[in-house]
Amino acid sequence: MVMDNGSKHTTKLTKQWLQDHTDLKIPLERLYKEKWKKLPKDMSTKLEASNSKSLMAVITAKGASTRQ
Repeated sequence: MVMDNGSKHTTKLTKQWLQDHTDLKIPLERLYKEKWKKLPKDMSTKLEASNSKSLMAVITAKGASTRQ
């Protein structure tokens, strides 16, 4: 979640909701690392290959949409 001090992030209702949902304060990078370690090796290999292909498509499209 991105907190940019925009009005939608600074309302009383939003602040209260965020206080009530402290589980969202776990850094996503840490969460992903923990989950990634639990994946079967063959699945993580396939995901890495898929991610590489997706990144190359975005680079080739110069940031434009890669889906037709």
